[in-house]
Amino acid sequence: MHEIKVLNENKIIYANEGENLLDILRDNNINIVSLCNGAGWCGKCKVKIWSGKVSALTGEEKKLLSDEEIKNNIRLACQLCIKDDLEIEILEKH
Repeated sequence: MHEIKVLNENKIIYANEGENLLDILRDNNINIVSLCNGAGWCGKCKVKIWSGKVSALTGEEKKLLSDEEIKNNIRLACQLCIKDDLEIEILEKH
């Protein structure tokens, strides 16, 4: 079980290794924009990873995120899986 600190929500939630971050956030009533409902084409569910390990960057993320965002550890919640304890910041909320 991994601990996920959602810094700008002041919440700590828990997830198993391999679980999808968008699903975990929704399951814990944390609002995050996802117009495509997690399909990976809208690019709205951006989170900043402050610490911890997550799955590798996907092809969809490479298309939707700028080089600057990638350099600054911005990821799409719908495209990443939990690998470690995390500290994240949600960049666009409802």
